Amino acid sequence: MSKVLIFYFSQNGSTKFVSEVIENRFKERSIGVKIVDITGNDLYINLYDYNIIIFCSPIYYKREPLIWRYFIEKLGDMHGKAGYIFSTSGMNVNEDELLIVESFKDMTIDRGLKIIGNNSTVCENSYPPFKKESINRGRPNLSDIEKVDKFVLGIIDDINTKKIERAVYDVTYKSNKAVLKKMSAKFMFAYSPKIKFIESNCTKCKMCIEPCPMNNISVDDKLVFGNNCMKCYMCYMCCPNKAFEVNWDKIRGFIQKININ
Repeated sequence: MSKVLIFYFSQNGSTKFVSEVIENRFKERSIGVKIVDITGNDLYINLYDYNIIIFCSPIYYKREPLIWRYFIEKLGDMHGKAGYIFSTSGMNVNEDELLIVESFKDMTIDRGLKIIGNNSTVCENSYPPFKKESINRGRPNLSDIEKVDKFVLGIIDDINTKKIERAVYDVTYKSNKAVLKKMSAKFMFAYSPKIKFIESNCTKCKMCIEPCPMNNISVDDKLVFGNNCMKCYMCYMCCPNKAFEVNWDKIRGFIQKININ
């Protein structure tokens, strides 16, 4: 009997919502399922109990958030298991979906996981330069949820046709276009503005510490920053005292110029 394990990372709640919809669809069909927030405290998972692993992830800078690499490094052997990817994005998700699939293959192939399916949907854009513009407000909507349902039904069909047992189909192929987009992803991350910490505004309220998915901020006599920043800008968005400053002018102009949205 198949049993499904869903791992998700969510910043603004959209990917969490999609993950919970996927979980509920399996429950409705009496298929065993467990959902895990990879930023949670209890991350001991016996992978032996599951034969299907789903990774639900937002797309940052045309790639997966860096936290996934740290998380997957800690996972055990996944030989004999089938993998699926569901991605969300506040931009045009279709062009970036292949990159996400390739990235997860790169991260899991040495552990034996076979990626055999993927899907994606649009969500509300929470990227700070565009948040005021309300891009994709109200997404995911009912139409987007239909894509989630189709994704789950596809997995159930793979179970019934024993495709998962054979695991012979691999959607993660490389192409010249994908390689170019991967280079673009690295450029976008490097091009994104740095976060400037204004110590005189900091009251050490610690409101920026817990939201940081990389555990990159700690406090002693003052805030201490590590080297694992993935530029999610949660500290910037959470701080009530404007102790973090970001100049968005350059990246806003660049993104609008190349018409990513």
